[in-house]
Amino acid sequence: MIHDINDMMNSYYQENTLAFPGITKFDPDDAQPDYVGLNTNPDALDNDDNWMIYSFTYSGTAATQIVRRIGSWTGRAALFA
Repeated sequence: MIHDINDMMNSYYQENTLAFPGITKFDPDDAQPDYVGLNTNPDALDNDDNWMIYSFTYSGTAATQIVRRIGSWTGRAALFA
């Protein structure tokens, strides 16, 4: 069971990035990111429309919801508006 953001991010990393070739981006506040982006192209630009973007919702430090959408890293906030 995930109890805090560190457990959640460690679990996320192990399940999604170790077997995922490419690049992973985090929002500036990596301790509790609002968004995480994955792209299979390690040279992908931020405006590439093929990013898998994860949006995190929190209650305190606990992640309570993760929603995924496809779009650009630069347009990530608009994907979840």
